[in-house]
Amino acid sequence: DALPIYVHSLEKRPLRTQAATGGVICGLGDIITQTAVEKHESLSLPRSLGMITWGCLYSGAFQYCWFRMLDHKIKHPGLTGTILKTAADQALDIGALPAFFALSGLWRGLVWEQIQRKIEKEYLSTLLTNFSVWIPAQAINFSLVPPKFRVLFSCVIDLGWNTFLSFVAHREVPTALTHTDISLTLDDSLLHTQSKPVHIKDLLRNEEESERP
Repeated sequence: DALPIYVHSLEKRPLRTQAATGGVICGLGDIITQTAVEKHESLSLPRSLGMITWGCLYSGAFQYCWFRMLDHKIKHPGLTGTILKTAADQALDIGALPAFFALSGLWRGLVWEQIQRKIEKEYLSTLLTNFSVWIPAQAINFSLVPPKFRVLFSCVIDLGWNTFLSFVAHREVPTALTHTDISLTLDDSLLHTQSKPVHIKDLLRNEEESERP
């Protein structure tokens, strides 16, 4: 059976197993997004690879170390411990989301100005959605799930969350006019404004010359 093999791997190689779990779940979430949500005819492999990398590093390996640290630092039993761990976990996500948008943008080849616009556009709404999903999920995780299965539990929730997160990260943000764009637009408008009187004068001059005997 797969479950005993997985549990044995968790016990013998916990960090690598958790990292692989996070990578697989994040990659699967992105594939679902591309095929079922965005209806792409073909998969973007660089995009999926970026999500797999994020899953391995953050959802899997980092969360494994993070959950262990929370258990070590927060010794309060019962509801108090659950509240403190959940609050600490959500405080971490406040900084993790901008890092996610930045890394996914760099992986797609975006320049910093585009990444900055993406964060300004998507960050707050994504953070509020994050709280609505992960506060109850992590409260259950910290109160009911055995420690060695907490990353797995998070990754199961991550399947739906990363489908949403991949969609948000890769939808286009309308391009704002830069200072250069505005300057060029104004210069072009001035040129057109200046050219019209000259053009009319030329027409009048030509008409007067044609009327002379």
